[in-house]
Amino acid sequence: MEGRDARQSTVEGAYGKTIHKHSNLKFSLFKELWGAQTQRSLQNFEIGGDRERMPELIIRAFGILKKCAAKVNMDYGLDPTIGKAIMQAAQEVAEGKLNDHFPLVVWQTGSGTQSNMNANEVIANRAAEILGHQRGGKFVLPNDHVNRSQSSNDTFPTSLEFNDIIKIGRTHTQDATLLTLGQEFSGYTTQVKYGLERVVCTLPRMYQLAQGGTAVGTGLNTKKGFDVKIAAAVADKTNLPFVTAENKFEALGAKLIAEDAVKQLVKLNTQLAKLTRSHHYYDSLCLFKQIHSSHCITPDHYSLSTAITASARLLYSAFSNQLHSHAIYTGLKAFNHVSNSLLSFYAKSKDVGSVNLVFSEMGYPDIYSWTTLLSACTKSGQISYACQLLDEMPLRNVEPWNAVITGCAEDGRHGVAFDLFRRMQLLGLKHDNYTFACVLSFCSVGLYGFGRQIHSLVIKSGFSGWTSVVNSLLSMYFNCECASDASEVFNGTDEFLRNEITYNAMFNGLVSVGRNEEAFVLFKAMLKVGLRPTKLTFVSLMSSGLDLITCRQLHAHVIEVGYESSTAVSNATMAMYTEHGHLDTVRNIFQNLEKKDVISWNTLIAGYAQYPCAKLAISGFVEMQKRGIRPDEYTVGTLITAAETLAHVEMLYAFVLKNGIILITEAVNAFVSAFVNQGDINSAYHVFSGMPFKNQITWNAIISGFLLNGYPLQALDLFLQMQTSKTKPDTYTLTTVMSICSSRSALEPGKQVHAYILRHLLFKEPSLGNGLITMYAKCGCFDWSCRVFDCMSVRDIVSWNAVISSFAHYGEGRKAVYYFKAMQSEFGIRPDQATFTAVLSACSRAGLVYDGIDIFNSMVNECGFEPRGDQFSCLIDLLARAGYLDETERLIENKVFDADATVLWALFSACVAHGNVRLGRIVAGLLLQTQRSDPSIYVMLSNIHANAGQWEDAAHIRELMKKVGVVKQPGSSWFKQ
Repeated sequence: MEGRDARQSTVEGAYGKTIHKHSNLKFSLFKELWGAQTQRSLQNFEIGGDRERMPELIIRAFGILKKCAAKVNMDYGLDPTIGKAIMQAAQEVAEGKLNDHFPLVVWQTGSGTQSNMNANEVIANRAAEILGHQRGGKFVLPNDHVNRSQSSNDTFPTSLEFNDIIKIGRTHTQDATLLTLGQEFSGYTTQVKYGLERVVCTLPRMYQLAQGGTAVGTGLNTKKGFDVKIAAAVADKTNLPFVTAENKFEALGAKLIAEDAVKQLVKLNTQLAKLTRSHHYYDSLCLFKQIHSSHCITPDHYSLSTAITASARLLYSAFSNQLHSHAIYTGLKAFNHVSNSLLSFYAKSKDVGSVNLVFSEMGYPDIYSWTTLLSACTKSGQISYACQLLDEMPLRNVEPWNAVITGCAEDGRHGVAFDLFRRMQLLGLKHDNYTFACVLSFCSVGLYGFGRQIHSLVIKSGFSGWTSVVNSLLSMYFNCECASDASEVFNGTDEFLRNEITYNAMFNGLVSVGRNEEAFVLFKAMLKVGLRPTKLTFVSLMSSGLDLITCRQLHAHVIEVGYESSTAVSNATMAMYTEHGHLDTVRNIFQNLEKKDVISWNTLIAGYAQYPCAKLAISGFVEMQKRGIRPDEYTVGTLITAAETLAHVEMLYAFVLKNGIILITEAVNAFVSAFVNQGDINSAYHVFSGMPFKNQITWNAIISGFLLNGYPLQALDLFLQMQTSKTKPDTYTLTTVMSICSSRSALEPGKQVHAYILRHLLFKEPSLGNGLITMYAKCGCFDWSCRVFDCMSVRDIVSWNAVISSFAHYGEGRKAVYYFKAMQSEFGIRPDQATFTAVLSACSRAGLVYDGIDIFNSMVNECGFEPRGDQFSCLIDLLARAGYLDETERLIENKVFDADATVLWALFSACVAHGNVRLGRIVAGLLLQTQRSDPSIYVMLSNIHANAGQWEDAAHIRELMKKVGVVKQPGSSWFKQ
């Protein structure tokens, strides 16, 4: 409030000397003068007129109307044909077609003599000529004046009286304007008597005209009468000095005062415009308020239009409504730029009803009016209505079409926007740079061909030299994932056409396709040409995952250009350092940031959660609420990932319930996953059941949650429920269900999933084919696994691993080796670690010792892989199964690798198979050190002794099992008949 008072006192100090309070108009005078005869309008007499261009001509139309009727010797009536003739004549005078020497802004009346004809007479005679030719009436030459007595109210006035109708006495050297209401007002009673009610509608026109004047008066010989009353009313309405015969000696003083007021208003309007253009909207409204409170100065249409614009930018609805009322009250709404400012305000306020109302009240809307109306309709979703208005619009300009195309694009109606773009071509409307920029902005991968066509049209139309079009072309090609084409456009553009937005489009696009180093090189080129990086430049580059040294260089540039105080840039800087684990730097940037928003807090909390500091993350969560920052769904999602215990998850769940964030689907999905990860499947299902809307992520989280927590059958039931809902399963859902079928050997549900994949044409997805191969193999349908693999049109490395594992599972070692070699020689696919594990396992089960050793050596020597424990396990199992137990023992003793439990189990099984009691006892001892309660070790060791005829040792081991308390569980099979 103190700042506002200070600004207001400054304004009052600057302009208070010339601003005084004014009095309002009393409408009772007009009701008394005209009574009920004020209902008709002037519209029939404004055909072809332009209110903003010819206000004086329209005002004069009534006086000229009577003279025109007299010249064609016909009774004056309500025929609009006369009005058309007058407006045509006035238009010709305004355009200089009649060689008139009275410019529109210098309307100088003549003396009324035959040798000096004024503009009124020119219009009247031309209109009479038009009507004479049209109706065959008697044509009167311009010099044949109709002389009638002025004493009778039933006669038409003479030409001398027409010089005194409503005139502006302005000359080339005279700045002041004196609005004179002459003797002709006495003739208005005659018109009322004849029932010509339209004449009363000239009063608002008088007010509009008087806004440009400095005084109102009657003829100096007129001391009383009807015209004096009207002149006084106009003076009262417009706050202009009133000059009569009695105060004619004061007229010169009033003129000087009026001249000063006009000059002062021009200065104030200039100051209003400057304040508005410099975004000092509140100061602009304060200044307008002072002008409006003045006694000597009255706001004109320029003042009002500027004030409405400032109020619209601040979205001051109440104040703007008052300005709208003032525009209606003063008649200033008749000016198009005032109505256009009102249209702009209501469009910004998303009040489409008011936009339509203001537009409908405009007599002659211009291009800006149509563009604002159509833009408001499209942005409110009324696309069909906007297209209908576009067809009905009498003006064929590109701006309204651009407004509708832009609105359709923002509403996601890209098809309609493309149709409008094509219709413009069919109608012969030339596209401009805004049209091309808009249409190119929403061309994505599926519209690459159309984008290329537009690019060709851009070159053909000569708009390739517009920077905005070049920027849109860059965005289009990056959206279509054609970075090479974008680079070609950029390199082919002249340096002087590139601006900061051009470089930003390249930065954002290159980062999106992972070409981070290239983006930083281009950043250095931008600095060399002297362009100043924008905030968006640093935000794009900092999210590119550059190395730490480059990140520090970017941070130094941020400080150099003065963007360190920018919240958006600081947020990006914190996220950049978070990726490198520099939490201390993140904390320092956060503490030095003056304006912290919710993204700032989320970035800090995410840093704590990523390098797990759950306590600090929760402390930041509590602190941001103390500072008045309301957490959003991203805050909650970040905290959930950092939650270490079930108690933390429950605390966060209570918070979102209390604050209404639970209504956001993404937040609920995070809680379902959190409860699943903490093993509380009941709470997860409770959250899931209470959701009003469930998307694919929701269903996937709960289905995989039941599977991970050991409830596969319940997961299958949920999958069936999902199929009955409106949510369709995606690739992740189907893959999860196939994993359930594989783990439970559930062939029938697996076949149903396969049928669903075929029915919905999803078989081209490699991950689904891979899941089917594994599922059929584990359900005992080896032939179906091979058939699915052969039918796959797209195979990745996982596909080959799956089929080789299937061969290994069924002991088809030679086929596994054949497919292993074929994938490299015929299809050029390089094996990975999983491939070697699968083929070594196949060799082990099939006893292919030499093939296994060759493959193991190629893994180490040719592919450069470091053997893992499972691969050593396969090698040990291969050698042990073939009876090479001594070689296997030497491998373990030489510590070529760390023998883990998997390797020891493989060797132990081989000892059992080959009856090697000595080595079996050694391996069993090693296993019992870490797995003392595993009954399989005791049973297998007892069997080794029993097979060797060592029954006492076998019985001793059985007794040892009882002492230790180990019990062998009976086996069971999940295979279904």
